Amino acid sequence: SVPTQVAVLQEKVKKQIEGATKFKVQSVNVQVVTVNVAQ
Repeated sequence: SVPTQVAVLQEKVKKQIEGATKFKVQSVNVQVVTVNVAQ
């Protein structure tokens, strides 16, 4: 049914966004650590 497909699609998009957000957060953390070590 269409509603099920939409729900699955939304779930996929949500997971992708969460994954992208986690990656951004990790990247920022790495940059902060690098700056702290450099000082």
